[in-house]
Amino acid sequence: MITQNISIAVAESIIHTIGETPLIKLHRIIEHRKFNLFGKLEAANPGRNLKDRTSLYILQEAFAEGRIKTGDTVVESSSGNMALGLAQA
Repeated sequence: MITQNISIAVAESIIHTIGETPLIKLHRIIEHRKFNLFGKLEAANPGRNLKDRTSLYILQEAFAEGRIKTGDTVVESSSGNMALGLAQA
């Protein structure tokens, strides 16, 4: 059950959805608790993992510091989630 009204945002591009990971209230993990427990739904990230945010940050910082520019090639040794995040960013 959703306990508040939630509006759905329309993103300019897939990059604009990075970092907007929804939080889900976990009711059944611990019974009779005096606190709220939330989980981040990382599968809702564009790359389905938590490296999306890291990859975007690394590239934004590299652009801001002048270490890379549009048209440059970025080489990364990962074959995992970081590589996927960089490819989409």
